[in-house]
Amino acid sequence: MTPSLGLMVKDVPLAQPDKRVLSAGASVFEGLSPLPLVPKELANTSAPGRTDLFLNRAFTPDVVLVKAGDSQYQRVHVATHAEFLPGGRTSR
Repeated sequence: MTPSLGLMVKDVPLAQPDKRVLSAGASVFEGLSPLPLVPKELANTSAPGRTDLFLNRAFTPDVVLVKAGDSQYQRVHVATHAEFLPGGRTSR
């Protein structure tokens, strides 16, 4: 089941050569099933020479909350387990 597909933007702009791609995710977990295809997924969504990869231990909250908001990134791809809670988005 891939609920994130319904959240994807359909009209993705063409890649800008001066922008980078942030690819991040986890394939091993404590207490959850492994996701062995995450490294391959991240490799397939990267842009050669323009991708910063954060996998497993390098995939931290800081990567998603701070680095992903950096204007140097045109795209951010995250591959991991997720929990979707009812009620929609909340503000901080």
